[in-house]
Amino acid sequence: MDLNGDREKFAKINSKAKAFLCFLFLVLICLGISLPFLVSKESLNEIKTIRQYVPGELSDEDVIAPFDLTFIDEVATQEAKANASKAVLPIFTYSLSKTSLVESRCNNLINSLKDGSNKTYDFLIKEGINDFALFSLYDALSQKEQNQALLLFKDCVQYMMGIGIYSSYDIDKITKEGYTSINSYIPTSINFEVKGAVLNTDNLITEETLYEQFILWLAKYNIEFSPSLLNFVYNALNDVIDNNIIYDESETARMRDLAASEVDTITHQIKEGDFLIKKDTIVTEQALRTIDIINSSNAKLDFVKIFGQVVFFSVVTLAAIYYFFSSISRSYRIAQYTFIFVIGVILSIIATYFVYRFVDSQYISQAIPFLFIPLLLTHITNRKRYGFTVGILFICYLSFLPDSDLVRFFYMVFVLEVSLLFVRFGVTRLDVIYQAFYSSISAMFITVIFHFIGKTSYAYLLNEILVIVMNICFSYMLLAITLPLLEYFLNIPTVFRLHELCLADTPVLSRLRSQAVGTFNHVNNVSDMAYHAAKEIGVNSELARVGGLYHDIGKGDHPEYFIENQKDKNVHDDMKVTLSAAVIKSHVKSGVEKGKEMGLPQEVIDIIDQHHGNDLIQYFYNLAVKEAENSAVPYTVNEEDFRYNSDIPQTPEAAIVMLADCFEAASRTIKKPTTQRYEKLATSIFNNKINGGQLNDSKLTLTDLEKIKKVFVHDAFGRDHQRIEYNKDDNK
Repeated sequence: MDLNGDREKFAKINSKAKAFLCFLFLVLICLGISLPFLVSKESLNEIKTIRQYVPGELSDEDVIAPFDLTFIDEVATQEAKANASKAVLPIFTYSLSKTSLVESRCNNLINSLKDGSNKTYDFLIKEGINDFALFSLYDALSQKEQNQALLLFKDCVQYMMGIGIYSSYDIDKITKEGYTSINSYIPTSINFEVKGAVLNTDNLITEETLYEQFILWLAKYNIEFSPSLLNFVYNALNDVIDNNIIYDESETARMRDLAASEVDTITHQIKEGDFLIKKDTIVTEQALRTIDIINSSNAKLDFVKIFGQVVFFSVVTLAAIYYFFSSISRSYRIAQYTFIFVIGVILSIIATYFVYRFVDSQYISQAIPFLFIPLLLTHITNRKRYGFTVGILFICYLSFLPDSDLVRFFYMVFVLEVSLLFVRFGVTRLDVIYQAFYSSISAMFITVIFHFIGKTSYAYLLNEILVIVMNICFSYMLLAITLPLLEYFLNIPTVFRLHELCLADTPVLSRLRSQAVGTFNHVNNVSDMAYHAAKEIGVNSELARVGGLYHDIGKGDHPEYFIENQKDKNVHDDMKVTLSAAVIKSHVKSGVEKGKEMGLPQEVIDIIDQHHGNDLIQYFYNLAVKEAENSAVPYTVNEEDFRYNSDIPQTPEAAIVMLADCFEAASRTIKKPTTQRYEKLATSIFNNKINGGQLNDSKLTLTDLEKIKKVFVHDAFGRDHQRIEYNKDDNK
């Protein structure tokens, strides 16, 4: 990470541009924060009534829904859950342990009474029964009545335990809760098969209603018993018996929670123009609740959330801007590309607002204009990574919209990635049509996949496909309109602009062809070699082609001073070496001036300016040194007089043109060319440039140089290949 280099690039931007960039940055952050509020349909319209209504009164006006709205009625949903929970009756379950305990106490009491009063007394003490008069009541009965009483007692206990005894405390508790029925699970057969039965609380047997049930039970015998016998049986029953049907509160709570969870969320769908309240009709609680939901669901100012959004938007936006500053090598393009990127995102946010206003919510994901700016930046910079960076930034801004989710986020990312994948940087604008076609096909497939993931209705699928295809086609149509305008006004070297500059009928090249045919052939060869070499290592091949084609346009003013245009006599033979060097050096400055006059992109002018770097004009320097040594008065030759006055190549394209220029010129001197001789020449030239520091800032690696050398050798050998020499006497 070259922080010093990034600071230098930023320092080269003038103060007005910096101020404007900061202003755009603030506008972008504000729009990013405002967009969720602006696009929220609930906040676009607020329902205002002429007065505050209460349920049950007559309305004085018509209240109409201002837009389509689907919302969850939380109040109605909670009421439905509460009703479902309340509908579950209290659950009572049969206790086998308590039943067995009562039956055991019954049998023990009977055995104690049969064995004698002492054992009866011991039994009562052991069981905690304070009714010590029970054995006196038993002793007062005759032997026959005692036998009848014990049988009657045991039969009554079995009957009472069979139909179930309930706790009066539990019954009072559920009665206070508003229940008059219970769900009782008691055995219904001898094999203890348990089934639930809904019973009325008024018909249940408790400790308080035990006597009434005892009297009803005696009626089935149709026998008149003595009062003393009945008194004994009832007292014994009252002492022994206990409730065996238990209120299962945990199971009741579980079943109520289950019933509440099974209640579906209650949603209401309102269409724009529907009457929420009609004039002279009764105002319902549901209507008032709907109005409150519409108004209360307006975007509220959550300052903590807003602060978080400000931090998030600032970080991601500054990260994107920093990426532009750190990766764009030409400082004069940084401000332009950054302005296009920031303004483009701002306009996309504004367009998104209108999409939310006028497009059905079902098709928002497909209709949001998230493709145009990434495609534009990709074609302007000739780098897909810049378009992808801007696209991801814009999608991050969209992630804070009210209805955004991960499905939408990844859907847009996939469509964006596929659309940029099909950008091929073709040299004709017709290629854009093919890109749009293949992008549309891929986007259709992605839409189908994410339609299944989102589990939306199949009725929307065809329309979703049509909307995303229209989005892509519209983006490319807008690209076809916008790109030439930016090319013209900002002089941006897009592949289309560079391809147009390659046409040989431009005035400068036409003049070069007519007045300096040697230079014209030279620049064409250099252009082809630079194009193939740049393509081989993956840099901007079109820029290298155009740079090679125009790098020597400065020679058009005085072509006779350059060896490739000379026929019989070398004009430098009659000139001082310093003047010859100055003339040779001047073609660089002249070429830069001509490039500016004809409106060449700055990238091409940089190649013209840097294609010799600050290299030494070795031939004339050696002549000067030789003249100084042979002079009657020896003197020192100033090396700077024989060096070019330009910067060394700052880009791979400029360095490739420099190498191609030197190799093409030097290769003309080889007699009987072979591959080995070309390779030796290329190696010598490359090493010379490396040792002279001419490639230090070019970002070319040794691997790149090896690939470039192979391309140069291949092209030169193909250019200078030998044909078969035919016999002159052969008439064929």
